[in-house]
Amino acid sequence: AWPEMPARLDVFRGVPLGPTVVFDRAFHPVVDGDSLYYGSSADDTVYCLDASTGRTRWSFTTEGPVRLAPTVVAGRVYVGSDDGCVYCLTAADGQLVWKHRVGPADRRLPGNGRMISLWPVRCGLVVDGGTVYVGAGLFPSQGAYLCALNAADGTEVWNEQVDISTQGYLVASPERLYVPTGRTPPHIYQRADGQQVAAFPGIGRQRSGTPEGGGCFAVLVGDQLIHAGGEKGGIQVIDARSREKIIYSSGLRVTACGPIAYVLDHERLRALDRALYTELVRLQAKKKKTPEDEKRIAELTGDKGGWLKWDVPCSAPYELIMAGETIFAGGENEVVAYDAANGKQLWTGKVQGKAYALA
Repeated sequence: AWPEMPARLDVFRGVPLGPTVVFDRAFHPVVDGDSLYYGSSADDTVYCLDASTGRTRWSFTTEGPVRLAPTVVAGRVYVGSDDGCVYCLTAADGQLVWKHRVGPADRRLPGNGRMISLWPVRCGLVVDGGTVYVGAGLFPSQGAYLCALNAADGTEVWNEQVDISTQGYLVASPERLYVPTGRTPPHIYQRADGQQVAAFPGIGRQRSGTPEGGGCFAVLVGDQLIHAGGEKGGIQVIDARSREKIIYSSGLRVTACGPIAYVLDHERLRALDRALYTELVRLQAKKKKTPEDEKRIAELTGDKGGWLKWDVPCSAPYELIMAGETIFAGGENEVVAYDAANGKQLWTGKVQGKAYALA
């Protein structure tokens, strides 16, 4: 649907307009057992492949583009479509279990060169505790919706009108939903009833007054929400409960395991201790530093016991995942594997095109 850049220039501010909604650059896969599932924004179809051979086991066609990875839980596949519906399919053979339209009516219009619902589903679904959480709607002036469904039969638990468009993968804690919105920061809602808690603060504010710091990527690590920094790039780390801005760092993608976060930038991949790095940033931000503060800063930035565990060159800036003790980065015509313990490059695999989606 979208080219590499959304526009040559942000006319209002006179600067280049960076892309924030980038999930349509590839079909996004998810693997469960020996099956690989993905949805296609080209032919509106959900596919199940044999993960070892690539052979198609089954396919199911919706009435609109499927732009994000399906969610596979307990033998079922849950997926949203630009036709405005959530589909529940059996993972074994792709049979339809139930279908639910999130918006108030079946109204269609041209969008990105296709016929889509006025309330398309452009978010990854969270399925947890027997409940499916989903957002629908692209045009807040026409109404957008956040909805909870019974995972077994698709009946509504609650459906609330919201003033945002969901763009990207929803993230959940036990009590809250964190909703990426594209060009603006994520918003927070209660899982119990869909009531809005707040929006996260932006990195800064545009001349128009709109907070910066959006994007369609977010991950919840413990009590911290980490999300993409929007059109300027960068990674923002925020306290998930207090909404306090903890860190703003250069970077494009991040994954984490225990206390260590792995941050991918344009040309570097680094591993950092989240707690120590947070401590360092807060100490450096103090206007009046005590001798103890200066001593601690020296310790944290020194060779021993510092926040930076390793830092290596990386020419694969498009995607980052972790499996076991290995980090994988997606690049142009290649996927590169690194040892998570020390950053040593283990191997490079050749692919065709830019590897924007990994599983």
